[in-house]
Amino acid sequence: MTRPALLSTLLALLIAVLTGCGTAGTHPAATPGADAEDCARIRAVPPPDGAPRTALIVDATASGQPPVPTGAVRTGLREAAGEGGVLDVIAVDGTGAAPRTVLRGLALDPAPGVQSDQADRARALVPDCVWQLVTGPEAAPTAPGSDLIGALNEAARSGPVRLLVISDGVATAGPLDLGAAGLDADPGQVADQLARGLLTDGLDGVAVIWSGIGGTADPLPEPVRANLERIWSESLLRAGVPAGRLVIDREPLPEATAATGLPADMVPVPATATVTMGSTRTVTVPDAVLFAPGSAALLDSADRVLAPVVEAMTAGARVTVTGHSADFGDTAYQAGISSRRAGAVADRMVALGVAREDVRARGVGSTDPAVDEWPGGVHDLAAAAANRRVVLTIAG
Repeated sequence: MTRPALLSTLLALLIAVLTGCGTAGTHPAATPGADAEDCARIRAVPPPDGAPRTALIVDATASGQPPVPTGAVRTGLREAAGEGGVLDVIAVDGTGAAPRTVLRGLALDPAPGVQSDQADRARALVPDCVWQLVTGPEAAPTAPGSDLIGALNEAARSGPVRLLVISDGVATAGPLDLGAAGLDADPGQVADQLARGLLTDGLDGVAVIWSGIGGTADPLPEPVRANLERIWSESLLRAGVPAGRLVIDREPLPEATAATGLPADMVPVPATATVTMGSTRTVTVPDAVLFAPGSAALLDSADRVLAPVVEAMTAGARVTVTGHSADFGDTAYQAGISSRRAGAVADRMVALGVAREDVRARGVGSTDPAVDEWPGGVHDLAAAAANRRVVLTIAG
């Protein structure tokens, strides 16, 4: 049997089975949704030769909610189906795990050229089968972390014309580890790093729709979430995605029950460190805990760190607040933002009950780094994150 004849036979069988028009001649009432047999038959339809490809990246790792389709993603799939396209589904996995294509070459229109109620019903089951797949065990991660760069590179290899992404954007594995670089990292610096061969150039000209950035299981402060969006936008633009074809979907994610039993994938919120030597206590607070990127205005959540410090201070204790910056930007900028941040923390400690005369604030810019930010002459994003900090030195 020739390929066209085989395809016609499979399509006829698919439509007949999905709509109840089998050899028995019965026509039971249609039931909503697709079952496992429906989806198996849809996946068996041969993809048309030369059809435009759409890649769907799904991130079912533990840092975010289970992937759910938003309106923008559904629209992207409908457009791909209208083009007679095929779909590849790539699952985000963790550190050391190879990116996984869990579905390749799904015909988004299982009855091309057929105009009938039965064919429309068959088409309507395709998205249902896709969502069953992306929320099932086939798309679940096998290792801790979120290697989003690996998934993006895997998706690009098949030469898609459209890329749909459902992910919180919190990469914590592979060449981009925002747990080390910090969620307050400079978007331009991150994009520069990815441009050095870490993110494929196979996205040149590809349309991208990304839903769910910042939609973590533990909500991020809005300024941090916005910076995460800027990080990915800048990185995708540098990878060749046209500005007019990049859509960051801000539609709130539908309510979903958090998944359990998955490999660990923590949202990388930096930790505060406390050291006591004699009568002096030193509290080092990463800037990402206190400030939005590039800002000296304290986040609403900053009191969760500063209030316990003030409560633990004894009467007559004095505190020096020292602001430190990363070695990025000119010297005047570094000195200025470190001073403004130190002043904001000092003012807040006074508001929480410390006497004004017992608080001193100063900014030292990048003159006293915690770690070397330029190992081997190459700028290190993780070192920059460690150097962006406010140090509280409490004596007495």
